[in-house]
Amino acid sequence: MNNEDDRPLKYCLYARKSSEDETSQEKSIPDQIKYCKEMAKREGIVILHIFQEAKSAKKSNNRPEFNAMIREIKKGTYNAIISYHPDRLARNSLESGMLIDMLDNDIIRNLKFPTCQFENNASGKLLLNILFAMSKEYSEHLSEVVKRGIDTNLEQGKSSGKTVWGYNRDQKTGFYEPDENFELIKQGWKMRLEGKTQTEIAHFWKINNVSRENKSKKAKNDIVKLHSKQQASKIFRDPIYFGILTQAGTERDLREDTAFQPMITEAEYNAVQLMDNSKRPNIRNKKGQVFYPLRRFVKCSHCGEYMMVGPSTSRGGKRYLYYRCDNKTCPMKGKSIRANVLFDALYNELNRLKFNEDAYKNFIEKVGSITKEKLAELKTSKRSLKGAIIHLDTEIKRVADRLSDLTESGHKVAAAQFEKKLEELEGQKIDLEQRVDEIEAQIIDPSKMQMSLEEFLNLANSASDKMKAGTSVQKDVLCRMLFLNIVLDKEKGATFLWKEPFSMLVNNRSVNSGGDIWT
Repeated sequence: MNNEDDRPLKYCLYARKSSEDETSQEKSIPDQIKYCKEMAKREGIVILHIFQEAKSAKKSNNRPEFNAMIREIKKGTYNAIISYHPDRLARNSLESGMLIDMLDNDIIRNLKFPTCQFENNASGKLLLNILFAMSKEYSEHLSEVVKRGIDTNLEQGKSSGKTVWGYNRDQKTGFYEPDENFELIKQGWKMRLEGKTQTEIAHFWKINNVSRENKSKKAKNDIVKLHSKQQASKIFRDPIYFGILTQAGTERDLREDTAFQPMITEAEYNAVQLMDNSKRPNIRNKKGQVFYPLRRFVKCSHCGEYMMVGPSTSRGGKRYLYYRCDNKTCPMKGKSIRANVLFDALYNELNRLKFNEDAYKNFIEKVGSITKEKLAELKTSKRSLKGAIIHLDTEIKRVADRLSDLTESGHKVAAAQFEKKLEELEGQKIDLEQRVDEIEAQIIDPSKMQMSLEEFLNLANSASDKMKAGTSVQKDVLCRMLFLNIVLDKEKGATFLWKEPFSMLVNNRSVNSGGDIWT
């Protein structure tokens, strides 16, 4: 043998479980390491390092420990791998091909598996290729089966296993029904809408002993208690409480199933999201945080871009809020409009919007013209867009993580490229979210409007008083319930794009504004 063939075999051990869930397959990695070590002892192999992780191998470049192992092998730190089975190393074409190529080029000199025999020759590589291909096929088939099962359940309004506080899920039908904690969880939502903190609400649930049976097979305790702020935060982010079940990137509107009992309305859910949105712009003064209403909601009449909202101080020392266009190409760049101009005109206009029986009849007539087919088409488009948003969220996280790595390592040019990509993706997400809002404004279910009309009339006829008396957050919520957006002009005032069903009534009558045009 030549000197190259005389190199000692330097083994590392790689173990991986298929799920990133902390409890899923919890014995998988220790068992893999155990069997690999037993094999190493039998054959006199010295294991220099153990790489282990809980990451799926279905997609490439998703395993930091695997990537670290490959880097060390290329550097010459190791030149052989011992792993429980080939499917632990690769379940996708890119990484399986890379491993075969490294074997061909003698970068990896040997592989060992306690579950199957491998020899580093043409026949051994052929067998390894077959095992990798079988692993990939199994992974894809399993994914298809699971997704098909979830999709089928969601189409029927069923859950594939999601546990929700305040509801029981029937093990046979998969449908949700209120349980003994329903009213207490509902009271928690009411408290949040009234401004109570998540800590206060968690304490309320604790003193009322909100708990349930722990049905997990791996549970250490028979009872789960609802006592922590973290649990409360998770509840207040879950749209199932107003009727939207989400699983595996897919959603189902449970309100289409008349048996489901929502705990809150969609408007109430949106109000809580605005209160709990940690990314909302704010400043800190001696009194704490200030919420800026109508962020990314007021548009410039000249360029159509969203206007920036922020605080300022007058010469007399009085603080006020303003809206300003910061688009570099807009002739209105840098020119601001005080928020009271917008809101004063809004109060005045809403005070004149009094709907009566004639308006009701007109409303019913227009709603009746919306076909079930059109309604289904809109809902399908909405689900498709939300699926695209979920995909974008995943891509945004990937690019953000990569940007962070490049920034820390000092690669300024590459970091700038990823920063630009991140801005593009976030812009795409904003556009999709706006399209979802527009579709939601068009969705009117004729079968449900009779009941919601009373709520609508109550809101419309008292909107001005509620708007004046409301906090910044409440003003924001009311505006988003009434309008798609507001277009603001320094000379002409504001133009309102109403949501349905308000648009049906407002556009059918002569309405004048504080500015030139309100539609």
